[in-house]
Amino acid sequence: MKKILVSFSPFDVTLAHVEDGKLCRYERYIKNKSSYLDGNVYLGKVSRIIPSMNAAFVDIGGETGYLHYSNFRHKLSKAVSISDVLHVGDLVIVQIIKESIRDKKVKLSNMISLASRYVVLNTYNNLINFSSKLQLEEKSYINAVVEENKIAFPYGYLFRTECNKLTEQELVAEANSLNTIWSSIEFFAKNDKTPRLIFSKSIFFNSFLTNVNLDNINCIEVEGDDNFGFKGFIEEYFGHDYLKLIKKKNEDIFARNDLQNQFNQLFDNRVKLKNGGEIVIEHTEAMTVIDVNTSSFVGFKDEENTRVLINQTAASEICNQIVLRNITGVIVIDFLDMMKDENKNKILCNLRKFFKDKNDKIIGFNELGLVFINRKRVKNSVDDIMLDDKLIKVDKSQLLKPIYLMSEIYKKIVYHCNYDKIDNFILYVSNHLNKFFTENDSSMLKELERVCHKNIVLKTVDSFTNNKYEVIAG
Repeated sequence: MKKILVSFSPFDVTLAHVEDGKLCRYERYIKNKSSYLDGNVYLGKVSRIIPSMNAAFVDIGGETGYLHYSNFRHKLSKAVSISDVLHVGDLVIVQIIKESIRDKKVKLSNMISLASRYVVLNTYNNLINFSSKLQLEEKSYINAVVEENKIAFPYGYLFRTECNKLTEQELVAEANSLNTIWSSIEFFAKNDKTPRLIFSKSIFFNSFLTNVNLDNINCIEVEGDDNFGFKGFIEEYFGHDYLKLIKKKNEDIFARNDLQNQFNQLFDNRVKLKNGGEIVIEHTEAMTVIDVNTSSFVGFKDEENTRVLINQTAASEICNQIVLRNITGVIVIDFLDMMKDENKNKILCNLRKFFKDKNDKIIGFNELGLVFINRKRVKNSVDDIMLDDKLIKVDKSQLLKPIYLMSEIYKKIVYHCNYDKIDNFILYVSNHLNKFFTENDSSMLKELERVCHKNIVLKTVDSFTNNKYEVIAG
């Protein structure tokens, strides 16, 4: 059974791809932090020019982004630096091309691209490009449609693989709809002087679902009130027929699918393999190191075969964990030593089958027996997003940033109330969580009471550490 789980709460939205009970992909977005996502378009104001870096810092409304000269399109033929084309106070339409990672600011470009399921509109050129998977006759047909309907000028388009399913009228409508969106973006930008978000078409749904083939999905389980327009997004982006996949659930769908343990394991540095071996994942500032161990695996009399079997199982799980945890940058894998080149090639072949993206590069084995995977950093890893590095690292299941616990606490109260009709609750928390709930004039506690429609009394327990809490009816 292949399914997508979508959980809405007043605080966040959680997306998961599950196959036969196994968590394959997981993403989570906090409502008040989800604006600064890859692909969003903003009206920005230049706040600072840095000539030595040939770049500018741009205020996009609550966040400052980094705009390099190489990512700025202009019409000045003699311009050679950012200072020639931008000045402090200038307004500019920008798009996030790389999210904020650790202490680095979001990376911006004014070369805007707008994507639909079938077509990508490029506002910075008038070139027509095609997916490499399209056949020559399909490309010729699309080219003829473009020329006949004059839909290319003055912009460029990339026609994706699935556009071969469209009729001429549908193809023209798809391109024109992106034209209309860009026209509205330009209109808002010309009539506003305040840095702010001006376009965000369910970017996180798009980002998540482009990596999942909906044709192979049996159902989409949805929990909570959809304040993000998910149903409308599915209909617009994939078509009306896919709406029948959506099944509304009035329960905790992650608990129902028994995924809590798998979620907790996302933060463990040790991952057990089915055959008894294990992989150990260690993050540093510069890279991620993954070590393969035999652990409790007994194996065969032939040492080489034993190592190959563990390495093959480990390679599959490493691919899984890299995607689940969104590990990017330089990844170094230390497999068990193998003597035969043919066995090493088998491992590399398995890795290359999984990492087909042009931004993923696999190098190895080197003279030390190490394999390197280079993945472009576009988003933060699950650890960077969700773990609080200020907490004592004893039990990682208690290391979530407090904001990510709000949805969890909300569900416990709401689903408890569904059965017992209780109006009053006591929330026992650690000293760390108490600060989170009581700072800023108790705003988070008040917000929790508001969305739950319940009275909640907060009590501190000195013996509770990190993010430990307990909800009691009372």
